[in-house]
Amino acid sequence: MNANVRTPRPKAPKGFLRWLPSDTSLAANVTGLAVTGDVCYAAAGTAGLFVLGLSENGITEKRRIPLAECMDAAIAGNRLFVAAGREGWIVFEMGRAGELKEIARVPSATARDVYAYGDGTRWAAFNTTVYDISDLTKPKPLANLVNQSRYNKFLSPDLIGGRWVAGNSALKYFSWLELVAQERDPPLSVAQERDPPVRKMERYQSKMGGMCAFGEKAFLADGGGWAIVEPGGQDVPQLRPFPGKKRIVGLPRWNGGTLVAVSGGDRTASVWDFSDAANPRLVKSFALPCPVDAASFWRDTLVIPARLQGVLIGR
Repeated sequence: MNANVRTPRPKAPKGFLRWLPSDTSLAANVTGLAVTGDVCYAAAGTAGLFVLGLSENGITEKRRIPLAECMDAAIAGNRLFVAAGREGWIVFEMGRAGELKEIARVPSATARDVYAYGDGTRWAAFNTTVYDISDLTKPKPLANLVNQSRYNKFLSPDLIGGRWVAGNSALKYFSWLELVAQERDPPLSVAQERDPPVRKMERYQSKMGGMCAFGEKAFLADGGGWAIVEPGGQDVPQLRPFPGKKRIVGLPRWNGGTLVAVSGGDRTASVWDFSDAANPRLVKSFALPCPVDAASFWRDTLVIPARLQGVLIGR
């Protein structure tokens, strides 16, 4: 892509402030981000990785790390994991105020998505495969949870119930992998040595939704409905509808009270109050002018990777 040929960018949607690279020659296409404290790490395609400061006044660009390609980012403990396309997956140790020290690279020609679990020293997922990363020089594949070409983030972004990873094989089934750390060699095993280790809700035909941790359980958003699911369960969940035309569409993320669902295909974001799970309510919905990816939170404020819109933060 010619970095000097800029795709016209629509105006920032109402209710959001926007960050775009200060270097206007960079064709940033933000497809993933990770937030810790007041710092956001934005994966901005061929523009590289950006370290951004978050505040009530908006977003401040602190540093750019040039990469040929940067597709996604995830944080666990004091480690930042980056999916860098043809450069593979890169692991950094984070210091104060966004300082980064590269500690490992995992080779790949197609590093698109990354997930980091626990404290970042034992488990991670690269694309759709979960790995034991106790030795970052030789990551050990544990299980591929789904078998799909990419349409969005397939796996749960965090451990559910402290030990489960969920996967959405779109239009097929949901699957679970239980991770158990044990003080033996090897240090990580699949609980009870199940063969195969992946549990599937075979009779449940999933749609274009996703899962995230919801306390000790999982929150499932699928086809406009929702359910709270026991991790590892293989029973078909009963999706709950909302009254009228209210629907939860897209990838859910929960911060302990507020839940956001973002749909790249529908170009929408909706914010829900799930502090009382028996009586959730829609707080606000947004129509977005471009495709977006899974959202995050800064305090209680939405932060959204909005592709050619850069990074959006709620006002």
